[in-house]
Amino acid sequence: MKAVSLLSCVAVSLCTPDAVADGGAVVWTGERLGQRAAVVVAPAAPRAGVVEISWIGFVHEGAFVRATHEDGSVGIAPLFRQVLDGEVRAVLELSKHGQWSVELDPDGDSEAEPARFSIEVAPSLPPWSAHLLELFIWIPLVAIALFAAHRRSLRVSFPMKNTARHR
Repeated sequence: MKAVSLLSCVAVSLCTPDAVADGGAVVWTGERLGQRAAVVVAPAAPRAGVVEISWIGFVHEGAFVRATHEDGSVGIAPLFRQVLDGEVRAVLELSKHGQWSVELDPDGDSEAEPARFSIEVAPSLPPWSAHLLELFIWIPLVAIALFAAHRRSLRVSFPMKNTARHR
């Protein structure tokens, strides 16, 4: 019985989806508008698609992020404050893989110098890879069912002897 519960625990841990808790990577630190500031890019290893850029520091209205790909295409997004946690972030759609030069202006084209950094964006994953969990979730479940059926068939074919004496 312990083996079945152990296998059940292993199967459940294998079948649960991975937690998406990538806090990102700090790509720039410095001082802007008289305070220490930092920029965090999430995910830490960005792929072509949606990339979140968070600003930790003082920000004015009109703050924005501009990303320029090495081939000249540009993506611009405003920095906005989240309602629940108050974090300031921008969400950019970086559709091409390669080197992107990013410029984050915390005061919207005023006197503060923008934070400049570059990020390398990897190609996006193939679409079928998003369904790997659904494709292979049945394997541990079938293994547990076969093991349980085998244990049950052993118990039925070899009943336990009653050691108590009958009167």
